[in-house]
Amino acid sequence: MSRHTFISAALAVTLVLTPLMLVFGEVIPKAVAREWATALILRLYPLIEIASKVLAPLSVSANALVGGALGSGGMLALRPSWLLDPSFGFELTGAAAVAQGGRLLLALVGPVVNLFPRSPIVPFFTIAAGVVASSPNADTFLLDAGSVTALVGGVGVRIGLRWRLTLRLEARSYVLFETDRYVRQEEFSAGLTVFF
Repeated sequence: MSRHTFISAALAVTLVLTPLMLVFGEVIPKAVAREWATALILRLYPLIEIASKVLAPLSVSANALVGGALGSGGMLALRPSWLLDPSFGFELTGAAAVAQGGRLLLALVGPVVNLFPRSPIVPFFTIAAGVVASSPNADTFLLDAGSVTALVGGVGVRIGLRWRLTLRLEARSYVLFETDRYVRQEEFSAGLTVFF
């Protein structure tokens, strides 16, 4: 790849991802949180309770795995995708996060859109919804214990390597809905993607 092509690709990624991140990571989650928080909670509460009971056995093993692997804090996520087309697919997210404030288990699903899918540098954006189970420490007031609904918007870029591996860099904005408020969190992550 020539230097000119690389600079053009980097500029294109920046120009495309900035407005997408603003819209899907900031504007839409905030608007949804302001307008429909109560209605979403009331409708999704039975599903959240079922998911909480189903995911409860996984909580102990995930806490042990993530706490042991990441030490004092971090996030371990698996994001399998099913591509219907090179530019569109669905992505599942199963993740566990630990920090000084407590632990979170995430189960999310949503579409992923790949811009320029045949390029060695593929910008993408995703939105997702799902359930987050929180287990805060006794002295933490960020989230209550239990399950909450989550909406997520994110953007990123995959950089093609060798042997069907890609480097994945992304930023996501989470909105976690509680009955009387919402909490916003950000994720900045890097990882490897394997294509089968």
